[in-house]
Amino acid sequence: MRAGAEAKRLVRRALAATVGVVLATLLAGCAPLFVACSMPDNRPPHITIAASPWLQLHPGGTVHACYADSCDDEDGTRPSFEVLAPRTLDLRKEHDLDVTLDDQTSTTRDTAQVALQLVPGQKGAACPMPDQWSRQVLIAADGRLQMGGADDGSLLVPTPAETPGP
Repeated sequence: MRAGAEAKRLVRRALAATVGVVLATLLAGCAPLFVACSMPDNRPPHITIAASPWLQLHPGGTVHACYADSCDDEDGTRPSFEVLAPRTLDLRKEHDLDVTLDDQTSTTRDTAQVALQLVPGQKGAACPMPDQWSRQVLIAADGRLQMGGADDGSLLVPTPAETPGP
């Protein structure tokens, strides 16, 4: 009888040790309990408008934008906002980006032909991301539109403004 009790005690100790190792591994982050992606599934095609430089020089001013007849729904005072492109839009072609700047004394409108750019997704990653169409536009302090690259989560680096010749 004594041998059977000793065997049960050894089995319990081995089981407790195994559970302890598994829990320690999980708590250390070495093996997730379940795979969960915290990234968004897929953002719709969009243009990110960065208006902070202009808004800082025009307190109380507003900025609105429309891309291919789809307009923002903001109050016009946010330093950065998005304009969603219609899902039926041919994303490989340029479309009108209409920007309206209102500094409470005058209203300025500017239109540019803009094509969205493709940000390749991460296909083999633990949290795979699909391809995404986007573009960034900076509204400079003087109201000029400067086209940046795709909205891939990096900082906006606008294309340099053309400088007049001598």
